[in-house]
Amino acid sequence: MKKTLLASALALVVCGMMSAAEITHPMEYTLDLADGGTTEFKFVDNSQYGTKGRSTRQDNNPPDWSSLVKPNKPKAGDTVHVTGKLTFDMDIDHLYVNLVDNSPAANYWTRVTEQKDEKDELSIDNIKAGVPVDVDITFTIKTDVKSKLIFNMAYGEQNGGLTNCKVERVTKSFVGDPEILAALGRPKGQQTYKIDLGDVSKLITFERGNDAFQAIFSFTKECGEWLPQKGDKVIITYKGTSNIDINEPILITLVENTAAVGWWKDLISDSEDKFQEFTKADTVKAGKKFKTKVEFTLKESCKEGISVQMYYKDYDGASPAMLKFAK
Repeated sequence: MKKTLLASALALVVCGMMSAAEITHPMEYTLDLADGGTTEFKFVDNSQYGTKGRSTRQDNNPPDWSSLVKPNKPKAGDTVHVTGKLTFDMDIDHLYVNLVDNSPAANYWTRVTEQKDEKDELSIDNIKAGVPVDVDITFTIKTDVKSKLIFNMAYGEQNGGLTNCKVERVTKSFVGDPEILAALGRPKGQQTYKIDLGDVSKLITFERGNDAFQAIFSFTKECGEWLPQKGDKVIITYKGTSNIDINEPILITLVENTAAVGWWKDLISDSEDKFQEFTKADTVKAGKKFKTKVEFTLKESCKEGISVQMYYKDYDGASPAMLKFAK
């Protein structure tokens, strides 16, 4: 498996291209709500999952600092000082707040801050409609942030309906020494990702669709610290065997199927030419080794993940294949 891009960036620091020391933990972060990606937060009904009187109303587009902390994500033992000014359009008795990692890597919902029990949850109390509320809360991180970091807000149904909330800046966010973070950041210019599907999965299983056999699987982890962005090149290679003959070309493209993009986004093109030939017709024979290589240039940037989509047509007598990695 290839080295991660972050490892390469760290190597530059070690080689003396920077004079500043490397960032160490534990450390203190300052995150202002105005840096969370939006100026207005909307709340939705969370009755299905929330706790009555506490969290049946939850923010739908919470402040999200994921891109801000990506070069230096908070770890257990760190403290995060959250600042900002919020103005709601209705009264709220208790607004419960916490820091959450809602990425696939964290099972879509992991609270990363300290909490003894539900009653110990931090809250902003006695909020009045139209009156700005200063946020000045310090959290202690109990679980390393794996990918995303959001500021989760919720209140109970006893307050009435759903509300919107406007945010104003109080201070400048701080996630570490800017000079060091620049070295830890994603390298500039086009990057090339070389992905051997044998490192992703030992067995690729196709499933029957409407008129084709299809396989979809993620190779997000193999991309290292920085996901491919628009303009980057992705080279896919594979060496293996099939359990059956495949008499149609196997076609392949790249997609993202995460919650961040509504579970589906084409990364190459919206037209049919997004697919390339992974294998030619009649070249895959049962038990016989084959190898292949395709190259893509991304037309869209990844947000949380990247996957391979493969398919071949459902012709007469065809069956779903299993491709097994071969050394």
